[in-house]
Amino acid sequence: MDAANAAIRSLGPAVACLLLMVPLAACGCLSPQVMRDADTKVAASNLARADALMQKAAELRGAVLLPVRARWYCLKADPNGPRRLVPSHPDGAICFTVLDGDDDRPRVRTDQGQEGIVVPVSEAAYRFARVARRGDVLFLLLPKITPHALPQRRACACDGGPIVDFSPRFGIFFPNVKEVRVEEVTVDVPEDFIPRTCDLIAV
Repeated sequence: MDAANAAIRSLGPAVACLLLMVPLAACGCLSPQVMRDADTKVAASNLARADALMQKAAELRGAVLLPVRARWYCLKADPNGPRRLVPSHPDGAICFTVLDGDDDRPRVRTDQGQEGIVVPVSEAAYRFARVARRGDVLFLLLPKITPHALPQRRACACDGGPIVDFSPRFGIFFPNVKEVRVEEVTVDVPEDFIPRTCDLIAV
C-alpha cells in the first residue's frame, strides 16, 4: 500500500489528491472554483475602479457619464440572412445588418428594427470603455491599461484549451442617429490580475 501511495504521489500533488480523495485545500493548492471566484472578485474590483476613473474624466470635461457600455457584436450584409455564428460570450452578443458606411463607424439595424451607428472599440478596451456627453459633444473614454500583478497563487488545475481562433468585434451602439461625432479621450486605468502556478493543466 505504501508503494502504491508513493507511486500516486509521484504523479504530482493535484493528481495525487484527486486519486486519494483528499480535499484539495489540504494539498496546499486552490480548487478551480476558488480560482474562478477570486478572478470574478478581481474583475469586479477592476470594473468599479475603472468606472470611478471614467466618471472623474467625464467631470473634468464638464460632461455626464452615460450608462451605455461596449458590447460584443457581429455584422451581416443580408437582413434576411442567418445570424453569423459566433462563440459564446458572457456579456452576450448583438448582431446588426449593415445599411451603409465603412467598418470604422457603420450605420446598422438590429434584428428588432432599430437603426443607429456602431463605434468600434478594441478588444483590450471594451470592458472599461465608456461614453460621456456634454451638450452635443460625445466623449469616447478609452482606457490605457496598466497590468498590476497581485500575489501569486497555486492552482490545483488550470484550463489548457482548446483555444477558439476568432476575431471578435466590440463597440458601442448609438441608436436612432444617422451620424455621430465622438472625441476620443484616453484614461489611465490599472488592472489587477492574479498570476498562478498550475499543478495540473486540463485539456
